[in-house]
Amino acid sequence: EMGAEKDDNRMIVDLLIDQIETANIILLNKVDRVKKHHMGTLRSIISHMNPTAEIRETTYSKVEPSFVLNSGRFNLDEARGMKFWSEETEELKNPSGSKLPESEEYGISSFVYRSDRPFDDDKIQDIIDEGLE
Repeated sequence: EMGAEKDDNRMIVDLLIDQIETANIILLNKVDRVKKHHMGTLRSIISHMNPTAEIRETTYSKVEPSFVLNSGRFNLDEARGMKFWSEETEELKNPSGSKLPESEEYGISSFVYRSDRPFDDDKIQDIIDEGLE
């Protein structure tokens, strides 16, 4: 249950599926923490969802920048032919302006913390180990 509102039936998994189905590059990170047979299953599922995407396994997100930046893999004509693309562009044409960015649509948020004082490493580790009370 990770919809934006209580009566919202969409889940974050819907966004993740959209992203996998439309990606031309998929990075699987932290592969060092996954058993080989699980990785095989995961690759099989992703390949079934998007047979044209190039999948790269990474640890600590280490990947050559040229693999993801200006790689030449994006094809606008292919993207326009995807169901997801046509649904998104149709919603953008909606005069009511009801199309929300995914961050709002799925209730995703972030923040930036700024302070002149650095964090106390020991206190942060205590929170990680013991949690907040």
